[in-house]
Amino acid sequence: MLTIQLFGPVTAQFNEEPLSFRSAKIRALLAYLAVHANEPHRREFLAALLWGEMPDRQAQTNLRVTLNRLRRSLLPAIEADEGTRPLLEITRQTAQLNLRPEQSWVDTAVFQE
Repeated sequence: MLTIQLFGPVTAQFNEEPLSFRSAKIRALLAYLAVHANEPHRREFLAALLWGEMPDRQAQTNLRVTLNRLRRSLLPAIEADEGTRPLLEITRQTAQLNLRPEQSWVDTAVFQE
């Protein structure tokens, strides 16, 4: 089970093992995608959200690197995922975190119900 905690410091665990994130931007991207799970997000929007002060090209490069690092951080959960849609779905235009209730838990989702 993938567990994501967004209240307090952003943390994630897979099968009770902590997942490691190299930077605050990776955790911020995970947090945004988890809160808005199961819907695609334009890469341009995500780049502007996280690096709005930078030129578009640099922001897009930073997003590409950060998405790759997020994918590597989530690798244990990605490899165990047996869903029809990948856990982390990245295309040239969008990024999306696909969370299924039976395989994941996000603390903020409890308060949205």
